[in-house]
Amino acid sequence: ANSIPAGEVGGVFYDILYFNDEYIGITIWDSHKKGISGALSASMLLGAVKGVSSVIRGNPVKLLKHLTNAVNVNIKSISIFYGLISCKKKTIQFANAGFGYPILIRNNVARYLKFSFSPDDANAMPRRINVILKPNEFFVIITDGIVNLKNKGAQNLGLKRKMDNLNKNF
Repeated sequence: ANSIPAGEVGGVFYDILYFNDEYIGITIWDSHKKGISGALSASMLLGAVKGVSSVIRGNPVKLLKHLTNAVNVNIKSISIFYGLISCKKKTIQFANAGFGYPILIRNNVARYLKFSFSPDDANAMPRRINVILKPNEFFVIITDGIVNLKNKGAQNLGLKRKMDNLNKNF
């Protein structure tokens, strides 16, 4: 993971949670707010993720459902990706709410894993997706901030360009 200090603040953050020698949790979230209010909302999300994940470690679906129920009261519009990596089994199981972009690069082909649910819909349920990782495979998680980057000509990077870039460089 890499964090580059920004010239301004916002509501997109990530965290890596070390549970024990076998399991590592990874989360990326976006409160969909800009500026100080976005950063404060993301800070609240960080506390919620740490608290809920300490109780519900092994089930990304339960974790996301609890989080979205808890934070939608105060934050309203959010996106959250939560994955649980098993170092021994070489797997990642994840659930995704909103528009996080998990991408699996297998056999030098990038595949967008579009499994998500709307966190704003109280009746929606997340799906737990299990991925077995093999040698020379990569699991990449990006936010809409990467997809919406603009070049000097004001063109969005876009998901297709990002996927093409991942295909070339792996």
